[in-house]
Amino acid sequence: MSAGWAAVGLLLPAMSLALARSSCADPPAPGDNLLRNGDFEQGANGAPEAWTHDAWQPERSVFAWEPAGGVGGSRCISITTGGEPNDAWWKQTLQLEPRTGYLLRGQIRAENVELVEQGAWVGANLCQLGVFGCSSDVERSKGSFDWADFQVDFVTGESGSIEIGCRLGHWNSTVKGKAYFDSLALTRNPQVTRREGQHIYLNLYDDDAATITPEHYDRWVAHLDAAYEAMADLVGHAPFGGAKIGIYSSMWYPGGYAVAGNPIYWHQRYVQEMLRAADEKDDWSFGLVHEIGHDFDEDGSWNFHGEFWANFKLYYVMETLNARIDDYVGADQIRYWKTDSGISYEKAWLDPGPAKRVASNDGFQYKMILIRQKIGWEPFKRTFRYFLSLPESERPTDNWSKLKLFHDKLTEFSGYDVWTLYTPDDLKLMKAEYR
Repeated sequence: MSAGWAAVGLLLPAMSLALARSSCADPPAPGDNLLRNGDFEQGANGAPEAWTHDAWQPERSVFAWEPAGGVGGSRCISITTGGEPNDAWWKQTLQLEPRTGYLLRGQIRAENVELVEQGAWVGANLCQLGVFGCSSDVERSKGSFDWADFQVDFVTGESGSIEIGCRLGHWNSTVKGKAYFDSLALTRNPQVTRREGQHIYLNLYDDDAATITPEHYDRWVAHLDAAYEAMADLVGHAPFGGAKIGIYSSMWYPGGYAVAGNPIYWHQRYVQEMLRAADEKDDWSFGLVHEIGHDFDEDGSWNFHGEFWANFKLYYVMETLNARIDDYVGADQIRYWKTDSGISYEKAWLDPGPAKRVASNDGFQYKMILIRQKIGWEPFKRTFRYFLSLPESERPTDNWSKLKLFHDKLTEFSGYDVWTLYTPDDLKLMKAEYR
């Protein structure tokens, strides 16, 4: 199995955030730095020009424009968090080229940075605000250390507008201590090349993209475009107002194999393996088709479980386009949900005994595919469009109500009572799992 089958898009335990390329590149040539006042020498009234600050709990941190604490005694900025832990940052908003890879590099030093909350994973770092990743691993970002190089890579979205941050803490990582930041540079990432499809674009590192032949790279991008079109046909709308969806190979760990959004962040450590499978086996990529599926739940009105629906849309792609993913081709993928998965229908719903049965998503996929085999795809398409047409005030809000309404509309649009395909034990398990 490829890594894509396991917990795609979910947080994985204790994975190192160390960069695949940890050392900073050579400093940019004069004029290449896209940041304003990246050396923090300009400012007035006690504040550096072009920078503002914010925090999860603003009263817990102190922000300073240091007159002489920077590299070589120059000016810099700092964040101090004392008694109560916090996540705090200096930030700058920039308008950059859309759908383009960039590198943010800079110097950080720290004094007694302590990861406080259980599960905290990073202390002092550089980041793009609004996404999970950042520049450093736990060991490099905590404690006390002198000036050291840090960098983070990212890709801009459709608008090109981004916020970059000098940060002490992060999501799920409140900290104490003091961090100083200086000599920041933002440049185009020279190692990343954008490749455009009709609906999907990719920003991958050149040495990773070299893993696949150009002809097969084009073939794979065409597959992702076709998957996008199939999902739009199934659910009746296109996410992000029809804008292209980006896929970016990030050196930092985005929170899973890949994480949905626009762009989709794809952890760089998995890229070459997947591209080799696309090159040699014409594999479409479970992980990326799954994450594209998440993006089609942007409306959310039918979404009683995001992982289930991402896989269901993936199955639609496989069946209707006869796609290959791992060892499965087209509709044959039902075997995975029925028997092969560790939490398949037969292993999780039937075999463990009454006390251990669980309505796993994989088992539920199998039951839903049985419904599709009975009634076809048209009732599903009509049901998705029904949910899109519902006024906000009439949309169900809890998961069981969404699941029940979806099945009721399948019954109405097909003329077949789909509930009869579930046993009483099935329904009991489903109510417990999707309540």
